[in-house]
Amino acid sequence: MEQKKKIRFNVVDAIIIIAVLAVVAVFGYSQLKGKTEMTSGKTIQMQIMAEEVSNFVVEQMKVGDSVIDDGTNSSLGKITDIQVEDAESYAPDAQGKYVKSSKPDNKKVTITTEVKGTEYEHGAILGNTKYSVGHSFTVRAGKAKIFLRVFDIQVKE
Repeated sequence: MEQKKKIRFNVVDAIIIIAVLAVVAVFGYSQLKGKTEMTSGKTIQMQIMAEEVSNFVVEQMKVGDSVIDDGTNSSLGKITDIQVEDAESYAPDAQGKYVKSSKPDNKKVTITTEVKGTEYEHGAILGNTKYSVGHSFTVRAGKAKIFLRVFDIQVKE
């Protein structure tokens, strides 16, 4: 005679299954939420600036490269312009007066991007993230990864 084994669930098993499903759902949502790209809306022109970037990092970015917010994985569009200047710093001289000098092997970089988004009173909403002037974050641009700040946000007509 064969005995049929019955699968029995108790309350603890149900709680464990629900918890595992909840963890999977939260992880999936967190991975997908930043990947939203807006294809409609206004064209937002955003300038982002880094005061001190190593020369070898600057060389890894060019006009046309995509820009991604590294924290949210949201697209910030394509680079439309890159302005590179000598990085500057201020330090006291022998008399204690602050003097401006350039920093060797470093550049100040201002990147302009264009992306579809929504304007709001404090800046722009790109993907699921609100950006305002002064917002600090890390981006991947071309083959480079840099920490910078939003310098300007404009709606392109």
